[in-house]
Amino acid sequence: MKGINLQSTAQTVRYYFGLFGYNPDTVEAYATGFVICALEIWMGMLAINTTIYRQTYPIHMLAFVVFSILTYINLVSPLGIHMSCGCFGEIIHFDAMETFVKNIVLLCMLVLLEILSRVDVNCHRDERKKKSLSLKSYTLICGMASLLPITLSAILMDKIKVNVYVILYIIVSVISVFIVKMYVILRLRAMDKIQSPYQIIN
Repeated sequence: MKGINLQSTAQTVRYYFGLFGYNPDTVEAYATGFVICALEIWMGMLAINTTIYRQTYPIHMLAFVVFSILTYINLVSPLGIHMSCGCFGEIIHFDAMETFVKNIVLLCMLVLLEILSRVDVNCHRDERKKKSLSLKSYTLICGMASLLPITLSAILMDKIKVNVYVILYIIVSVISVFIVKMYVILRLRAMDKIQSPYQIIN
């Protein structure tokens, strides 16, 4: 939702930089917005594969902590204003307080998820070790897939009719998630076939 309108995201980026006394030019704000959107989609795609949760959890925690700090600064800073954080693009609007509360709630949920997952990991440690995809290859696949909708947004936004663009963006976004999900399914099935003979012998 944030990536569908990179111009709006760039304006949000410029505003948050302004809280620290820096005013980026249009290119810097646009490029930063592009990178932020791609990274957020990448992190979301990492979460599709639960077999590498232990390795990717710190990335998600770091992101929520950073966003919580930024939204708190926006809330208390004399330069801050009650504007939409841009978390959901132009679809859903939050003011400064709502944004900060949302981030704190999500941060608490992430901590709770970590506590619950530790119980799950302890109960299924051996099974998870057998079914764990390569972090390097998976992050690379997620990285390439996350660039598809954002690149489309950067190239075609304002170039074609809005309705056509939105539909195309949604289709490409779904395809990118489908690519990642199918990669996980196929890799896990391949690992099952490799492990089956050893499990029978054991």
